[in-house]
Amino acid sequence: MSTRPCLHFTPQEGFMNDPNGLVQSNGLWHLFYQWNPTGMEAGNQHWGHAISRNLYNWNHLPVALYPNEDGGLMFSGSAVIDKDNTSGFFKDSHGRIPTNTDGRIVLIYTTHYDDRETQNIAYSQDGGITFIKYENNPIIDLNESQFRDPKVFWHEDTKHWVMVVALAQKFRIAIFRSSNLKNWEKVSEFGPAGILGSQYECPDLFRLPIENTEDHRWVLVVSVNPGSPINGGSITQYFIGEFDGITFTPIDKTARIFDHGNDFYASQTFSNVLNNQVISMGWASNWSYANKVPAEKYRGMLTCPRELSLRSMPLNPEAQELVLVQRPCNTEALKHPLSEPYPLELQNVAEFPPTFMCGSRFYLCATIPLSAAESEKLEFLRLRWSATSDVLNSKQYVELGYRFSDGAVYIDRGSCETSWKDPMYSERSVSNLPPIVIDDKLMVDLGILMDHSIVEVYGNHGGKVFTNTYRFSEEVEGSPLKYYYLELPQAAKMVKANVLPLFTKIPK
Repeated sequence: MSTRPCLHFTPQEGFMNDPNGLVQSNGLWHLFYQWNPTGMEAGNQHWGHAISRNLYNWNHLPVALYPNEDGGLMFSGSAVIDKDNTSGFFKDSHGRIPTNTDGRIVLIYTTHYDDRETQNIAYSQDGGITFIKYENNPIIDLNESQFRDPKVFWHEDTKHWVMVVALAQKFRIAIFRSSNLKNWEKVSEFGPAGILGSQYECPDLFRLPIENTEDHRWVLVVSVNPGSPINGGSITQYFIGEFDGITFTPIDKTARIFDHGNDFYASQTFSNVLNNQVISMGWASNWSYANKVPAEKYRGMLTCPRELSLRSMPLNPEAQELVLVQRPCNTEALKHPLSEPYPLELQNVAEFPPTFMCGSRFYLCATIPLSAAESEKLEFLRLRWSATSDVLNSKQYVELGYRFSDGAVYIDRGSCETSWKDPMYSERSVSNLPPIVIDDKLMVDLGILMDHSIVEVYGNHGGKVFTNTYRFSEEVEGSPLKYYYLELPQAAKMVKANVLPLFTKIPK
């Protein structure tokens, strides 16, 4: 049985890593990505390309960027819509500018050589199907060997394009600006700061609203590899601050972690999104073992799209802090047309069937109201799933648990794939998830998005997120179904849950 996920983007074949050039254009979502079409490990980097109308069902398009004839590889970057034709690229053969401003896609990318990395651009004159590399590339060359991953956006207040790009092994994010996407001026740097690891990669910079206020802050995202405090491998961090079009100024020295699971890296936000939504996707893997995990005809997947915001949360009894909030985006597109969410509201734990089966794709939202006194009496909530119906006695399973006494949440995949082991493949991810106050009541809230071989956990309405991949080596022959065992704390007075079976076409 195929373990290819249905809701998460995967390449048709070959090796995929970072999402690149995420952009909305003429009602379509464009996804570009780092892709090796000829091998199952990183290398021979192209830009793959796919489009979607709902962010979940993707149609593959021809390669957007091929390696240069001189051997330069196509490393990560971004995409923008040049609506005002600041670049001058969008004129027809008679010198006229087409009226379809939303189709003016420009890609900004790194060309990688063994001894040098430069920033370059390419543009499309057919609405984003094919791309022409700018004849005067590179647009930025600092004679640096570790200088990559440009993210570009339009800064409305200063009427300039802004680029954030990593000086990877100097632990700095360089900030450039331009009026035309061709000529760039370096205006500031950020760093070193936060988790350094061995190198900075894949920066992003965007403005987010603070929930329940009229206020906003800027968020600077920086990926690090290796050096994660969670598992020693790759990780993504973010800083909150102000940005005036030239300088990013953090509000504090705290480096916050974007995703607390083992498999998340190189997050990027979409540009040109309607309604000013901020939507991101990340690579659901880890460089510590990305080239080694068991694979069929492809390696690599992306997270589901997530809508982002900021929220003020209690850091301790005396202090608050701003945190990134992530929620699955456009989940209405995933509803099975023949299924409705079925609620579970239980006064007595014994009423809940100990083992249930609802397929390998679903979104479960569970809320447990409790008092401070009750939280000390409760023990564990456990959700275990396996490819066999006898979940409790299965040798292969994955378990998600919550310990009420100290607010610890974990995902354990150590008893999953038994035929392959790697010392860097962390078996468990653990973090704190203290209860939150909802409608003047203390609550634990968990959203669990399951899709064949990946689980995303959204704790406390997206205030803390975990992404972990896994693989069973003994699947149920010919069946996509999985079985689940939910163990609830005996002292719980009530559990509210909704289980939404999810539907999408299975990728070919």
